[in-house]
Amino acid sequence: MADLKMPEINRVQIAGNLTRDPEVREVGNGKTVCKIGIAHNRKYGEREEVLYINVTCWDKTAEWCSQHLKKGYPVYVEGQLRQNEWQDKQSGETRRTIEINAQRIQQLSWENIAGGGESKPKPKQESVEEPAFGDDLPF
Repeated sequence: MADLKMPEINRVQIAGNLTRDPEVREVGNGKTVCKIGIAHNRKYGEREEVLYINVTCWDKTAEWCSQHLKKGYPVYVEGQLRQNEWQDKQSGETRRTIEINAQRIQQLSWENIAGGGESKPKPKQESVEEPAFGDDLPF
């Protein structure tokens, strides 16, 4: 039992609505960074709990977010938790926040729910056929 090690897993999946429009900027070496916030609502009984989460994405994902997402859009986010640490300028105390470093962001609605009444075109429905194995299944 002394050899038992804890697996190093840091994976997050969450869905929620954007709390603000994406904030995009360029940082050194031509990299693009995008910061968004999402709100995740959870209902249990008659109570509702809202969790606000900061999300950071980079490069092509950041550019996609800036072009396709707006405040209020529902999104699905996959990524890793990351801790930011800095010194507070006024008090000198060390401050920390935890955010999601996103590897994948997917819009969950094709309609423009942020206002304006405009709708985006819906994707074409494609049928995918599963391969037929017949009676010679390997198990």
